[in-house]
Formats: sequence, structure tokens, C-alpha cells
Amino acid sequence: MSRALAFRDRGNDARFYDIDFRAMHRDPIGEVRGLYAWLGEPVDDAFESGMSRWWKQNSENRESSAPIDAATYGLDLDSILPLFAEYTARAAEWTLTGDISL
Repeated sequence: MSRALAFRDRGNDARFYDIDFRAMHRDPIGEVRGLYAWLGEPVDDAFESGMSRWWKQNSENRESSAPIDAATYGLDLDSILPLFAEYTARAAEWTLTGDISL
């Protein structure tokens, strides 16, 4: 994490486009439209229609986004979260969500 943050801090932040997982789940087409706009690429009706169709067709294979208790995997969030505190604070800025809490 530290290396990735340092790389971004050395003037490379503009090379990244961050999408919050929850935002992608809520509005996948809107998020992809934002990415394509950032890339300077068009999203036409055919593209949007194809993506919408794919999203619906593959929904049964998509894993649930319901929160899973970390203890299920033998993890203690109180000891893990501090290790990622700087990254999650920055991710909240990058994705404009203001909230990256688990």
C-alpha cells in the first residue's frame, strides 16, 4: 500500500481512475460512462445497451455484495483496519464517496 500511495504522490495520481465498489454496484453503466469520459472515449447507445444486457445476463453469477463478518475468516477488523487507514482515507478522496468504512 505504501508503495502505491507513494507512486501516486510522486505526480502519478492522474494516471489512475478510481471506482468505488459500492458505486459500481449501484450504477455500473454510470460508472463506466465516467471512466470512458475520463479516457476521452464515447459511450454510444449500442455500447450502453450491450453492457446493460451483459449485466443482467450475468447477475446470477455475481457474488452477493452483502457484508460478510470478518470473523468468518478468522480476522479481527480492529487489528486490521489501522494497517489500511491511510489507504482507505485516500480512497474516500479518490472516489468522492467520503466513506470507505466496512
